[in-house]
Amino acid sequence: MLYGDLRDRILRLLGNPDGEGIEPEIIVEAIAASHDAILPWVPKLAQTTIVGDGSSVAFDLPSNFYAVEAVIVNATGEILGRSVFTPNAYFGTNTQATNSWILLPTNHISFSRAPGTNIVYNLYYMATWNKPTIGVRDDDVLEPPDHLITAMSFYSTAYLLIPDSMSVSTGIAPYKTKVDSGNPEHNPIERSIMFMLNLFNQEMGRHPKYQRSQV
Repeated sequence: MLYGDLRDRILRLLGNPDGEGIEPEIIVEAIAASHDAILPWVPKLAQTTIVGDGSSVAFDLPSNFYAVEAVIVNATGEILGRSVFTPNAYFGTNTQATNSWILLPTNHISFSRAPGTNIVYNLYYMATWNKPTIGVRDDDVLEPPDHLITAMSFYSTAYLLIPDSMSVSTGIAPYKTKVDSGNPEHNPIERSIMFMLNLFNQEMGRHPKYQRSQV
């Protein structure tokens, strides 16, 4: 999908096709946020290698890391299991498996045993999508699949409504007056945000959800 196409859809949903009064920066922020919102359903898949040096047990994760899919010993194809900190389980050199791993400390993956020198582990992982930044052009291609343009437009629209909803919540006209009869909606924009997020979830639910591996 093209950035300009997604932006134009969002502005039409807002009833403001010309984007009057909306700063381009917040539109970029909203679309970037939608890239993260789709991750539980449609992650970006990536792979990297971890090369042992015989002493290190903790290794840096890629900057775009989101979640582990599998850690596989390159030479044998063995899939290493994830360690779980539970009573009577082992983590460290006493583990009976070839090796095991855990996400610890933050932004690192650590192994029970230091991989031997030049031993290669293949790390398959879910990654974050590359997001647009300030200066993006209308004809720039966004990474997520084209079929997600509707869902991403719903989420981005909800994001763009948040500033107006916050203004309403602090008492800015014309929503200062509260009607005492019936069940008035004191913050109709908040209701619109929830409506758009509900549409986002429904749209994402229409598509096949990515089946994660058992780690």
